[in-house]
Amino acid sequence: MAVTRTTDKHDDYWKLEQRDWSIQGMRSKLEGYRYRVGSLRDKERLAECVRRAQSGLTSYYNLTSDQLRELILARKIDASCYKNTPFASNKERLLATLELEDRNPKFYRFLDLPAELRNSIYAYYFSEFWMDLYAPSQPPISRACSQLRAEALPMFYATCAFELRLQHRLNINRPLRQRLTIGDRMLLFLHSTEPEHLAAVRDLFISVDHRTCSCPVRPDLAPVCRLDFTDPHYYSVKPYWAMDVTSQWAEARPPGLAKKKQMAAAVEDIADTIASRGELIKADIFDLREAVELGTA
Repeated sequence: MAVTRTTDKHDDYWKLEQRDWSIQGMRSKLEGYRYRVGSLRDKERLAECVRRAQSGLTSYYNLTSDQLRELILARKIDASCYKNTPFASNKERLLATLELEDRNPKFYRFLDLPAELRNSIYAYYFSEFWMDLYAPSQPPISRACSQLRAEALPMFYATCAFELRLQHRLNINRPLRQRLTIGDRMLLFLHSTEPEHLAAVRDLFISVDHRTCSCPVRPDLAPVCRLDFTDPHYYSVKPYWAMDVTSQWAEARPPGLAKKKQMAAAVEDIADTIASRGELIKADIFDLREAVELGTA
């Protein structure tokens, strides 16, 4: 069970989010998960319970000591791991034994499942990646073996939403003109992703980072638009305020409105080309960069 305490790590998308909540905050969160912890107030134990709840694991706190022993026997768990470890009560020892086993799940016959059921498991796993993924590495499940990689990766790229994040670059010769560039992380993602996997992408969010490339602070992102090709018979380009030519913000700035209309038309043309082709290719990403730059030049 991997966790992260960061909020700006582009490759933490598959990890559980862990914040420094207060005791009451964690207890309230567990109530929302309907994860029972009794009168537990220990901060470290509550944090572990939050991780378990986020992972979809069950709570054992409502079971008696006898029921916990029966569960340990039924699961053939070696209970000697905490034999010499002091606990406040015997029930706490039994709880710790079960939770330790849950942290190291074993399933030896996954590939014996029908392909349809395996696909349902992949879909459930990827549905948890609710955020737009910026230059992600491939998910851990794809590294287990070659068969899982072949089965899971096409679904990963086809069902997850990806982010094309453009960055401002200073033009030394024309300092008043803003240029956009594709950052190193995104370039690495583009050049290392197989064409057939990139072709499977159906949901692409475009944003602009208003920092210059050398700025070390957190991203200052402006959403531009979202390209959605999930329906094979219909595509959509959803504009945000950075590209919306009908907003009051745009109408109040006539000089910028013309640029935004030009950008919107260029993005729409590229989206139409992608939809007609039926797949995304690397060149489309660079064309989209040029199109968005029209609205910021």
